[in-house]
Order: sequence, then structure tokens, then C-alpha cells
Amino acid sequence: MIDNKKLKTTLTTNFQLPKQVNQAKEEAFAKIKASKVSEAAKTEVSSTISSTSETAFAPKPVFTSETDFISKPDFTHTPSKSGYKQKFYKGFAAIAASAAIFSIICTANPALADNIPVVGSVFQTLGKSLGFYGDFKHYAKPLDNNSSKDSSADSDASASSGETNTASDSLYSQTQNGTTLTLSEVYCNDSALYLSMTIQTENEFPDCFLNQEQKPIILFGMDSTLDYSFKDASEDDALLNSYLDGKQIDSHTYFGVLRLNKEDILTSENESIPDNFNIQLNVKNICGYKPDDSAPEMPQDLKDAYQQAMAENGLDEDNYKNFTEEQQEIEHRLFTEMWNRYYERYPDATEGLNHYNTWTLEGDWNFSVDVEKNTSDSITKETKAVDSDGNGILSVTKTPFEISLDVTDPEFKYFAIVLDADGNLLSTNGTSGSAYTVAVQDSDVSSISVYLCDYDEYMDELKGYYFSEDYQEKAKTKTFKQLLDEHAVASDTINFKR
Repeated sequence: MIDNKKLKTTLTTNFQLPKQVNQAKEEAFAKIKASKVSEAAKTEVSSTISSTSETAFAPKPVFTSETDFISKPDFTHTPSKSGYKQKFYKGFAAIAASAAIFSIICTANPALADNIPVVGSVFQTLGKSLGFYGDFKHYAKPLDNNSSKDSSADSDASASSGETNTASDSLYSQTQNGTTLTLSEVYCNDSALYLSMTIQTENEFPDCFLNQEQKPIILFGMDSTLDYSFKDASEDDALLNSYLDGKQIDSHTYFGVLRLNKEDILTSENESIPDNFNIQLNVKNICGYKPDDSAPEMPQDLKDAYQQAMAENGLDEDNYKNFTEEQQEIEHRLFTEMWNRYYERYPDATEGLNHYNTWTLEGDWNFSVDVEKNTSDSITKETKAVDSDGNGILSVTKTPFEISLDVTDPEFKYFAIVLDADGNLLSTNGTSGSAYTVAVQDSDVSSISVYLCDYDEYMDELKGYYFSEDYQEKAKTKTFKQLLDEHAVASDTINFKR
């Protein structure tokens, strides 16, 4: 069963995207409306198509604003705010799977490091390139890769299945088909589980699509699982949010971190992460997005059929902005029919991860890791940011790396915002998988301000004020904090020094 709260917080994450994204959106929209489906436009549309499967991973999504997600069959139109908010919570688990990729707008070659650090210092090596960075060396537990793995049974099983292992396999390092996956460090607090690792390949690492921070987009395949000792074995623990946050060290080596938010770990919102537990990580394959999507172009005969149908209905696609609601519905249906025929012709392209957009390193890597929760320098405080019914922000947890909000909102009416001590908006930085977990980074969080806002008002009006090009000028008259003070349903200031 899909957890509506988990899905909502994932989908409503307040991503800080660069201005180039909105420009890319407009360009892609124009291309789609003209039925000139470029590679970028195809990527956006195929992302929407594949989001209907509860097990498929969507291809490189194009997020058009901080919180826009488009679900099938809305290929060309942005739904009304009230309408698309309702669509968030009706079972599109695949979108949640893709929510860990944000701000994908450019491609470049990775910068190569001069020296590869020893395993056990992945957090230190990645440093401030991580979305949730900080001084992990004081909190993360190194995993001892000098311990030999008792692999007699595993070797027999691998031999019978045709898998390729090496004699150097250890408890936390295994080689499959020329690819070595090594776990380096583990850290867990009340808000998240972090697992750092390296991926090394005998052949050169496949070329990757890079996000705006020049990070390769790499994830564990959809059949990978992470099982927790404190959860029932029958529960589904597929790694839906399995994108890694990391960077390529050289042409054969990638360093990354798998971060799982508490919503990804726990079954019930009333649960807490245990002090001690074991995880069983099973990685079936490692995938990465190709720099170029090689899916076939929209065939000319399908374009012609769409344009002919438009003409028969007296519609000119160049005049779309002036269409009536009825005309928009007709155009929407015709455009959807064109893409349905496309996917009937090219069924391979319907899968979220397919040979057109993704490379895959096949294997079967299995690890058992004992985890001890580290709550040092973590603190939880209750808040008064609730409405008259007691719904809203119940408490705030601050760890060395993140601030997490415990929000109750059964009717999905609100959006919660966190500002640091200087009044700056704290961000998820694209890797939390939750709207209500933000990164500390270098911000002053000795005190924070939390706001409970009407969802539609925040998305339609308030958010745009902060992300506008002239915000710095407007802030001379009214800051974002002052705007929230005027419009929030409820708010509170939490001082962590007391």
C-alpha cells in the first residue's frame, strides 16, 4: 500500500532550481506544441508516460519548477494547482522513485581527480559536493574491508548461476562481471540513513548524463532491495529512492552516497528508527543515464495525423494560448493519441529505464551491515506551528546534517517552510526525497523559523516571490520572512541554543 504522507512529502519537495530550468521548460513546451519532438522534448514526455507504473523508474525527468511533476496523460498542459495537488496522492509511486533526480539541465565531461583516496574516506573525498554535507568523520562508522567473507556457499551458488566473483571479495566489497561495489561507511540518525560506497569498473566507466552540479546520474536498478531487520520480511523494501549522490573520481571509479530518508525506511509515521539494526542490501544492477537519449524521433506520419486532426477540428496549434477550455481538451486528446501510437510502435521506450536512455552494469551484489544509530548532536523540539485543529508542524529534529519536520496534514492542505537564523530558505538540495527534510550545510541554524502555509497560496504566490529574479531588490522593502509572517497559517521560532 502506498503511503500517502510519504508520497506527498516526496512530491512537494521545495527544490531550488536555477533559472535555466524554466527557460528549458518553455523551449521544450514550444517544441512539443509544434510537434517537433527533439531529444529534450521526448525526454520530458516519456517521463510523464512511464510514471503510471508502480514499479517502473521514470527516465530523466524535466522538472519545470521547484515542485512541478506532470503525470500521465498531461503531456502538454500544466494542471490547475488544485487539480495537480490531488493527483499527487493517488498512487504514482514511480514519480517518487524519480524524485531524487533534480535540476537536470546540462551535460559535460567529469573532472578527474589526481589521486584516488583510500576506501573509508568517501564522505571526506566528496566533501561539500554532497547535498547533505558536513563533518561525517566524527559520526560515520568505517566498514572494515579487510575482513574476509566466508564465501564457500556463495561461491558455489555463483558458479552454478554463471556469475563472476573474485577471490578478493570481502564482507563489504564484491566484484560481479568486472564491476566492484565496495561499501565504505555507514551513518544513521533519527532522520536518515547514509551509506557511502565506491564503484570501480575494469573497463572505462560508461558516459553519464550530468546534472547542473556536474554529478553523474547513477542509481541502483529497480529490482534492488534494502531489507531491515526490524521490519517484517513480507514488507516490500524495493529501493525506490535509490539515486546516488556522488561524483566520478576517474574513468574507472565513482564515489557515491545512498541516503534514505526516514520516510523511506519506516512503515508507519508513528515509528522511530531503532538504536541498533541490520540491513541487507541486494543490488541487482547499477544504472546510469546516457548523455543522449537515442529513442526514435516522432515519426512524420504520426505528426501528420495529429496536425490533420487538429485542422479537422478547426484548431491551429500556434494559437494554443487562446484556446477555450473545450478546445484545449480536444488538443490534449489528440496529442495524447499521437504519443500512444508512438509507444505502440516503440514499446521498448515505455519503460522508465530502457536501452535508449540508460546503461546498465549487471550483477548481484549482496551485503549485510550492522547499523548503530548515532544521535550525538541531535535534538528534537516541539513547535506551535499548528492550526486550530492541531494539524501542522508538531516538532523539529536537528541533526549535524539536516533539519526534519514532523508534519501532520491529513487533508493535504498545507506546505511547511524552514528559514535559517538569517531568514534564508533552507533547501532539500535534491537528495532528501522529502519536502520536510532540509540540509544544514553552512547555514546558521542556532535558531530557525518554521511556517505553515496554505498549499495553493504558497505554490501560486509566495514561493515565486522568493525565487523571482528581482528578489534582492524586493527584499529591501519586504523580505521573504516578512511575507511569510503576513500570510502563514501558523509559525514558530525554535532556538536550539536553549
